[in-house]
This record gives sequence, structure tokens and C-alpha cells, in this order.
Amino acid sequence: MRRSQRPTQQDIARAAGVSTAVVSLVINGRADGKVKISKRTQERVWAAIREHGYMPNLAARQLAGGRTNIIGVFTYEPIFPMEPNNFYQPFLVGIEEQAAVLDYNLLLFTRLSPDGGRHIYHDGVNQLQTTDGAILLGTNEDRAELARLYQDGFPFVFVGRRELDAGPIAYTAAGYADATEHLIRKLLEQGHRRILYVGQPLINESAQDREAGFRRAMASAGIDDLDELIIRCQIHDLGGGFLRGWIERGVTAFAMEHMAAALRILEVSSEEGYGIPEAFSLVALGKADDPTVDHRGIDTFFIPHREMGAQALVLLCRILEDPDADVPRQITIPCTLAAGRTTGPPPGSRVARKEVR
Repeated sequence: MRRSQRPTQQDIARAAGVSTAVVSLVINGRADGKVKISKRTQERVWAAIREHGYMPNLAARQLAGGRTNIIGVFTYEPIFPMEPNNFYQPFLVGIEEQAAVLDYNLLLFTRLSPDGGRHIYHDGVNQLQTTDGAILLGTNEDRAELARLYQDGFPFVFVGRRELDAGPIAYTAAGYADATEHLIRKLLEQGHRRILYVGQPLINESAQDREAGFRRAMASAGIDDLDELIIRCQIHDLGGGFLRGWIERGVTAFAMEHMAAALRILEVSSEEGYGIPEAFSLVALGKADDPTVDHRGIDTFFIPHREMGAQALVLLCRILEDPDADVPRQITIPCTLAAGRTTGPPPGSRVARKEVR
């Protein structure tokens, strides 16, 4: 065989002194299955593969029922260029680190569809099927595609809680509800009763979890009628009029669903001359899990992005190893509380007067 030619399985079989069937079983990881092949023979096959630089055909390998040891990573939104504080960066770091531990390669899918978006299916074909399974990320996901992927039986794990009518998909999620409940209980213990929950118009599962935690905490204090105290608006609506209006209506604490909204309130409070926490208290219901990124002293909690990515890969590998195994396929990872300087007793309260003295 000339070195310029691409080696075939027949070439490897001749070099190792075995049949092509044995080479196929070794490459596809089935040498220890029903057909037993000695370790010495397997070593000869791998030595011949290394010597001749043989690269197995992944498509043929899949058709033969083998594994490629490649995990797909699909994001519904672009991720490049990727700044250090990019939303996806810690997810991807966690996935990559765990892939190295579990000996998998990663294949990133970035192809755009004619409509300018990203889709799993192109011309009716699942582009992820060149991999053993996939990890999916994104906030603008196509629910119909996810349902089809689930019904097709293709193995995948979504990073973030997602609920579908088609069935219970596998996911790794952040413990938003418990962390939110903890922050709100802290405000209640300080004496606050008029706490305003401010969310964004888009209500996805993470928003539902945060609101659920808020409702649980408020109910524990006997505050059940929350229709007035839960609102949803855009960040550009959070101006001086918004802040003054709610303070005049007796609100003493603001629970902002996202850190960006909390930072906006921090900025507006400075412009309007309000001191925090003297005039009101402020909490943000989560931020990325990078402790090096300053959260400006706002009381919040870290979202375990990195761990969510890593555990998504661990879960996917478990599913690949034994699709019928009775293991939890919906994992919730606790958030880490991050104390700040933006909470205190409500203005005018007995506790606040004591602190002034």
C-alpha cells in the first residue's frame, strides 16, 4: 500500500493478521460483547491502526451499530465571538471539562437555516445523528423540534428545565425556586411585607421557577394576594417614575428576576437620590456562576452554569451506556447564595430606627 493512499479496513486486517470482521468489532467497541476477542488481538489491531494512520468512517460505523464517541453540542443562539462573561461560556467550559474526563470528542453545530435561525432538522433530516447524542442549549428553542427529537428516540439532554407535552425530556436545571425562596424569606425576616417581584415579559420555565419560589416564601408569611406585587415589564420601563411610583405605593423591597434589571434599578436609584438599603432593599434572582464578575454588592445567588453543563454530559453518557436504566433524567442543581449590601430593614421600621441610633 502506498502511503499516499487512504488505508482501508482490509489493509488493517492484513497488517494485524486478522479478518475484517475482527477489525470492525474492535473499532466499534464490540470486541468484548457476544464475540470475545483476546486483548492481545485487540492490541495488534490498534497497533496496525496507529501505524497506518487509519481513520474509521463514522457514518459506516454508526450504520454498523457502533459508537463514534462524539457528542454534539447544539445552541439555538450564536456563541461566537465569546466574551468571558458570555451567557454560554460557563456552560461550554463545564461540558468541555467533563468530555475530557469521560473521553468524548465534542462537535459544535453552528449551521444557519435559510430563515437565519438554527434548527436541528434540515430538509427533514436530523443533523445531530452523526453523533452518539447531543447536548442542547438556548432560550429561543423550537419546541416542536424538541418534541420530534424526543419522539424519534434520539438521545439528548437540554441544559435548563424544559417541559414538553410530548413527554419528559432529560435536562439539568438550576434550583431557582429554592434560591429565590431563600432570598425572599431573608427580606421577610428583616420586616418587609410589600415586596415587588419584577420579571420580564417572556415567561419560560426558569421564570416560572423563580416566581414559584417567591410565592412560596410570601405564602409562608401569610401574604397570599400577590396579583399587585408580581409584574412583568421591559428593562427600559425601569426608570425614575417606575421607582418613585412603587415606593409611594408602599413597596419597601424589589426582587428583580434578572441581574440586568437589578443593575438598572441600582443606576436609577442613584440618579433619583435613593440610598440602598436605606430607602428600599434590592435583590437579584440569579447571576452567572463566575465569582470574578462583580455583582455590584447586590444580594443574589450564583446560577451553576458550569455544573449544569458538566452534569448534562454525565447524564447523557449514562443514557448512552444503558438507555433503559432507571436513573433520574431530570436533575436540579442547587444555586449558591451570594450575600451583598443591598438588603436591610424597611425604612421607618423599629429595627431600622434602632440601627440609626
